[in-house]
Amino acid sequence: IQISYCEDSPYHLDVLCVLVELQEEGFIRSISGAGLPPSLLSEAERCNFHIDTNQIQSNLLDPQVYLEYAHQCSEINTTMLCASPLAGGLLTDQFLQCERRPYQSLLSPSEMRNVEQVLPVWARRRSMSNSSSGDAWGQFQGEMLKTIGDIAYKHQVSAASVALRWSLHLDNLGSVVVGSSVGVYDEDERPFTRPRALREVFTFELDDEDMQRLWDVTGCSRPSCDTAGEDGFGGDGFVPDLSNRNLWL
Repeated sequence: IQISYCEDSPYHLDVLCVLVELQEEGFIRSISGAGLPPSLLSEAERCNFHIDTNQIQSNLLDPQVYLEYAHQCSEINTTMLCASPLAGGLLTDQFLQCERRPYQSLLSPSEMRNVEQVLPVWARRRSMSNSSSGDAWGQFQGEMLKTIGDIAYKHQVSAASVALRWSLHLDNLGSVVVGSSVGVYDEDERPFTRPRALREVFTFELDDEDMQRLWDVTGCSRPSCDTAGEDGFGGDGFVPDLSNRNLWL
């Protein structure tokens, strides 16, 4: 069961208390959070309410949330799940050659939200780190998407696969959550299908140079634990079982 954070609610610990009791009675296997702040995670742990996973919003344009949670979640053994790893769709092949900011009518709600809220913050952070200037979309094209595109070409994968692979290299991050719209049709009136290209994330690894280049364009300092282990999936020795293709994207 996943409990979402509500800023105005004083009852998070009360809800967790009930869930832990249900877990002890065998009715619940796992308790997860969505957006629970570090302070609440610590308070819950002090009350012996263990939260197995906590979902956060993080990606190459906005890694600061991950950095804020990383140390805390590692200390209390709570695994992070990364939502919005593609920044609402901005970190995909669709925008690699889009030199001008698309019209609002051509963007999905999640893309528009990231263009208006996340992109300007990233651009200001990059401007402070490298003294660059210009509009946010121009910076996005010339720095972020160019770097992702170069690495995608190097490994012969999609831009989305590079962005997802970067997230999976992060320490104490268990998985990524890619949102999609089911039951809708594309512009050619074809029913939506999950992009098979996302499977490419399991076919390659980012080397240390790739990771450094990607961290450089985030505008944040690179943490010490973000490189792949010998298994190619992370430093904790966990290797996912990919034999059951029914579980694939």
